[in-house]
Formats: sequence, C-alpha cells, structure tokens
Amino acid sequence: VSADLENAREEQEQATLAKKRWRAALQTRAEIESSFNKVQNAVRKLADQRVSSMFESIAHKDLSAEITDEFELRIRQRVGDQWTELSKGTGETQIASLAFIGSLVAIARERYEKDTQSSYFTGGIYPIVMDSPFGALDDDHRRQVAHLIPDLGNQIIVLVTDSQWGGPVESEMEDIAGAMYTLDFDDGTGDGNYPETRIRTEKAVKVDY
Repeated sequence: VSADLENAREEQEQATLAKKRWRAALQTRAEIESSFNKVQNAVRKLADQRVSSMFESIAHKDLSAEITDEFELRIRQRVGDQWTELSKGTGETQIASLAFIGSLVAIARERYEKDTQSSYFTGGIYPIVMDSPFGALDDDHRRQVAHLIPDLGNQIIVLVTDSQWGGPVESEMEDIAGAMYTLDFDDGTGDGNYPETRIRTEKAVKVDY
C-alpha cells in the first residue's frame, strides 16, 4: 500500500510540474508574441511613413501609397471625393514597390547604426540588387524610377537591357553610377567554341585612398 501511495505521490508531483511548465511556456509565448507585435508595428509605421513621403514626392497629387497592418502595399487614386485602389502592375505600383523596399533597407541601416542594441531587431546594412526594374514602363515612369533608385540604399546593383538603359534611365543614372559594366553573351556557335559571357568595363569604381 505504501508503495502505491508513493507512486501516486510521484505521479501527482510530475503532473503538477508538467502543469507549471505548460503555464510557463504559454506565458513565454505570450511575451514573445507581444514583443514581436510591438517591433512589427513599429517597423510597419516607419515603412508606411517613408513610403508615403517618398511616393508622394514624385507621384501625382491624386495618388497615395500606404502599408496596411498586414504589410500589404496599396496604391490609391482620388476620383472626385472617393479613393479607389489601383490595380497591380501599373507604373505607380512599381514606384511604390521600390519605395517600400528602400524604406525597409533604410530602417535596417538606421537601426544598425544606432548605439542602442536590441535583441529583437539589430538591423544591418544591405545591398539592393534589381533585375530589369524598368520592365515595360513608359519613358515618364522610367525617369521617375531611375530618379528614385539612388535613394533606396547604400549600394544598389541594377541589371538592365540596352533598350531599357537608353533615354531617360541613362540620363538620370549615368553620372551617379559608381561603376558600369556590359555583359556580352556569346552563344559559342562554331567548332571548338562554347557559350560564355564576357564582362566589359564601361566605368570603373572610384576608390579613395
């Protein structure tokens, strides 16, 4: 009987300990979620402010950009007294998307450069690599995007085709580009040849010693 009582007592203690651990885990999860939500909301507000400011500085006055609570990017246009959300794929949407990316990079850089350390969001300095950001935009939107790109981060790499580079993009970016390269692709047709891409330097990086 005494052995049974001892076993029952041990089982009860184990059950009590398991219940305490379960409650502690729930409390820890709640604290982590609360801290994460605070950081997430702070980043969203900063991103929303930067995107709105950057977008409105170059977009038409009847357009606005915002970051929703779900981190969705929305572009709205005023039509009379009403605001209508623009469809995806417009030039304004692409401009706002670049502003959104740039805002996150800028926030990360500022957080990294601050003296205060945070275990939740330490930030960092990140480059931005863009593959054909001008796409099928018209010349007006290409000029706007090319004007916006240099303000997005410390280091930006842009890959464009010859047709995208010419015109407004070249006029906006040629003088401020730190380095420029041309990629020539050889399909390797002919005996003894093989496909390869050659890199030709158009403008070398300036290095100050």
